[in-house]
Amino acid sequence: MNKDNLPEKTVFVFDATEGMVLSKDVINSDGRLIAPASTVLTLDIISRISGYNILEISVYEKRKEAPHENVAYKEQMTYYEKVKDSDNFKNF
Repeated sequence: MNKDNLPEKTVFVFDATEGMVLSKDVINSDGRLIAPASTVLTLDIISRISGYNILEISVYEKRKEAPHENVAYKEQMTYYEKVKDSDNFKNF
C-alpha cells in the first residue's frame, strides 16, 4: 500500500480502465520497462501492455465514491469492451 494509502489489486489487463493508476512497474519478459509505477492508464498504454502479452497488472484501488448520475457509460467500460464496441472491431 502506498499512494495516499490506497490498497493495491491485480487486474486482468483487459479489465483495466482508463484512469486506473499502476501501483507497480510493468516489465516485459526481457526485463524492459513498459510502464512505470504511478502511470495513469489510457487506452494506448493498456493496448501497449497487452501487446507484450502481459495479462495482469497491479493498480491502486480507488476509494469508494457516491455514484454520479451523469458519468458516461463509455468512461466505465473496460479496455476489452471499448475494443469490442469500436467500429474497427465491428467491421472486422
